[in-house]
Amino acid sequence: MTAAHSPAEKGMPVPARDFTERLVLHYPGLHLIGAVLLITTALWIGAKMEMTGEGPLWPWRAPVQLTALWSVTLMAFTIFAGSRHPAIEVMFGGLDRAIKLHRVTGPLALGLLVLHLAFLVPLFIAEQQPVAAIFQPFREGSPLLFTVAILATYGFFALGLAAYAARLSYEWWRALHVLNGVLFAVAMGVSLIQGSAAAFEPLRLWLAVLTFVGVGSYFHHVVMFRRVGPKFVYRVSRVVPRGPHGFDLEMLPASERMSYAPGKFVFLTIAEGNRWSREMHPFSLSSTPVTREARLSIREVGGFTSRLRRLEPGHPVQLYGPYGGFTLLATVGFERIVCIGAGIGIAPFLGMLQFERTDNDQRPIAVTYVVHDRAHAAYHGELEDVARDVERISYRLWATAESGRLSARDLLDGIGDLNKTAFMICGSASFAEELSRQLRESGVPWSSIFSEGFAFR
Repeated sequence: MTAAHSPAEKGMPVPARDFTERLVLHYPGLHLIGAVLLITTALWIGAKMEMTGEGPLWPWRAPVQLTALWSVTLMAFTIFAGSRHPAIEVMFGGLDRAIKLHRVTGPLALGLLVLHLAFLVPLFIAEQQPVAAIFQPFREGSPLLFTVAILATYGFFALGLAAYAARLSYEWWRALHVLNGVLFAVAMGVSLIQGSAAAFEPLRLWLAVLTFVGVGSYFHHVVMFRRVGPKFVYRVSRVVPRGPHGFDLEMLPASERMSYAPGKFVFLTIAEGNRWSREMHPFSLSSTPVTREARLSIREVGGFTSRLRRLEPGHPVQLYGPYGGFTLLATVGFERIVCIGAGIGIAPFLGMLQFERTDNDQRPIAVTYVVHDRAHAAYHGELEDVARDVERISYRLWATAESGRLSARDLLDGIGDLNKTAFMICGSASFAEELSRQLRESGVPWSSIFSEGFAFR
């Protein structure tokens, strides 16, 4: 094989980082956001053409109304993207990508709400209304719905700051999102009863549809998911320590066995007496579906994972899933695959590579396992065994304490046509983002880069 060279090394201009291309490829639901925002905007324009007597739209009234409508539209979309409904997998290319997009639209909706308030101030001044009425609930003479809207706005800000600024446990983070759903229902109720939506039926109907989608998704997430979501009962067969802070949770099905593609992830709950734990956490499957035993490779980082490490053989657990689009199926059409797993980010690749022992795929796979030092390379032996048994799999351990940070140059050496090579990256969000950036600047198309950050919120 010939060595790969970046465009700069060939004397060619380095391709600009295509922001639009990156967004579309890494956030497959982006077109849906554009569509719903376009519908909202078009119906608002129709409402303004139909209605008169509100006062001048510009420079303040139009921005006030549009930012409010865009905010609630994105809120509905955000709740839908995080609902864990089976339709999400198809529409967004995997639940993990839906959650990634949900983490973008949520803050955007909150930002639009801030702009809404900012535009209200000059509007109230221009109309000689007291600015305090915007921020002060229970003001004398103020309608009850206006007070409810103010309190709901404060609630959104408080929960948004807590969820995105504070260091919270996963369960507290989820609880805050549950409260956001309640506030969304209140906000939409106010929008439908008063404001520009109430006087123009097409816009009112559209907001009613968004309300139904948002509240329905919220109900599915909070109430129905545990009851109707795809779930399987397993029993712990053993817990295997892996390095200083990691372990494998190996399980056998109690009855029906889950079918999955290697690289998928599941949500897990554990039995607590006669009920299942309220805590539900996502973990990547690191086993191959060829065997009956399912395995989760876990890093101990909190109370829930500490409890998992202490489970005794035979203890019932419940797996919800499988979910995610980070599988080798995503690389169909590429001639070779480069896999990079950092720390516990190696987990999805373990199942993929074990599956390759029994697969007829003939594509070469190069695997790089990135760890701080060799003492943390808990799966080094397993990866060496797979590479020894399957000739087309090559493997190397990359210890940053010895070799420094892994760069795109270290991965591209010896690779020919970059357009025919798929790069799969799993690790912390910052690791995946930085390595993806370097690969793109070295000439790798965004469509050839598949990444998954194992932080799920």
